Amino acid sequence: IIQNLSPIGCASKDTFDFISFQLQKKGLWDSCLFNLFRNHLNDIANQNFTFLDNHDISNESFTNYLTYIKEQDFFPYLESNTPQNVIPEAYITINNNGFKIKMNDDYINALSLDESVPIHDEIYKQNENKFNHLKTMLSKRSETLYKIIHMIITFQYEGLLSNNQLKYRPLTQNMIAEGVNLHPSTISRGVQSCYIHINNNLYSLSDLLVRPHNSNISTNYVKHMIKHIIKNEPFKQPFSDETLVSYLKEQDISISRRTVAKYRNELQIKNCNQRKKLYKEKN
Repeated sequence: IIQNLSPIGCASKDTFDFISFQLQKKGLWDSCLFNLFRNHLNDIANQNFTFLDNHDISNESFTNYLTYIKEQDFFPYLESNTPQNVIPEAYITINNNGFKIKMNDDYINALSLDESVPIHDEIYKQNENKFNHLKTMLSKRSETLYKIIHMIITFQYEGLLSNNQLKYRPLTQNMIAEGVNLHPSTISRGVQSCYIHINNNLYSLSDLLVRPHNSNISTNYVKHMIKHIIKNEPFKQPFSDETLVSYLKEQDISISRRTVAKYRNELQIKNCNQRKKLYKEKN
């Protein structure tokens, strides 16, 4: 019933569910063809239709179905990981003169017991002890988060000030734990699902932690350099991982071929032979 409301397909669980519902409404639904479309996206993108050999479906009928899908005027469906209605743990103002942290913990002092209950009542006394313990724990939590947030902002000050992730410095949970004299498990719990508000932008604390490539640069920076080099490589002779190692060395980045391959795969960039084939097909 809800999916029949405007826009057609709203409340779909994912993109495929959204597309399938609209195809059904348009009378273009075919469960077999749609499942092939859903399960073989990479093959379709690479124009590889050999998977059809295992089905009693011609290449022509399947490509016609893909054309139907492409030609439909689908209402845009957006999958977003952006948190909605998030209450940040702190509000931070950052500028060229430094930064200020205002913890969002005013609610702690605003907490109170029901004043209508007689203070000499036994139940009141029991709840008062629990209540005071709760406020103490919430205050300690806020103090711990302040230490964690202060260290993260101090480390990532340049990157946050310029809104440039490439300027984020290497920072791990263990580094924070050592810096604020807390156990790593405490840091893990502290940054999990916690957000801070910086100059009108919302940041997840975990996104400000950066895996180090070495003590001076982050993996983010090395990956950026790999992307930049490949983006400007000659189409007829794409750079091998060994060549990438040489170019990175010129940028004072010492790295092994195996690590380059690892970062390249994490960036979902194909190897030089595969890229050469793609360039040729594109031309």
